[in-house]
Amino acid sequence: MVAAWSGLYQISETGQIEKLKIANYIGKILSVATDQKQQIIYAGTNQGLYRSSDNGKVWEIVPVIDQNPIVQAVNVSPHDANNVMITTDSTCFLTKDGGKTWRRRGGGIPYGDPIAVRFSNTNPNVILVGDYRNGGLYISTDLGESFTPINQQVPSNRIGAISFDNFDPDRLYVGSFSGGV
Repeated sequence: MVAAWSGLYQISETGQIEKLKIANYIGKILSVATDQKQQIIYAGTNQGLYRSSDNGKVWEIVPVIDQNPIVQAVNVSPHDANNVMITTDSTCFLTKDGGKTWRRRGGGIPYGDPIAVRFSNTNPNVILVGDYRNGGLYISTDLGESFTPINQQVPSNRIGAISFDNFDPDRLYVGSFSGGV
């Protein structure tokens, strides 16, 4: 699955690329997250959060606390697909019921521009958030209730991407706008 401003693309095992269509949607796709077990896809856009429960055939808008916020990043917990965290243009939201209800999260992250989010592959309570505007990498060990900065361990603090190594769960990759991984 690839998210681009021009659309959302699905790549088959044979290398075929298919552009997924979100009915009546003309905005920009900013992020994508999947739960392959249940064929659920979330698309973060500049006009809100969209979800497909049938691997991209039919889409629906997901109501969040703010009316259709700009959803910069979205991530589904690998431990519980009902836990989904999004970052908007100013804060974070978490659902524990697959998007039916949302709670504002992100205590400890200054008002800014959180544009990256990632659940830990090994610990269901650990979430990382990267901020662009104020800079910084933040960690939560309580499922997003509170966050602590861990900037001293990152050479550049304008964070744009976060990923855990699938082969070494203790290794974290952080992409920055200031150059480097």
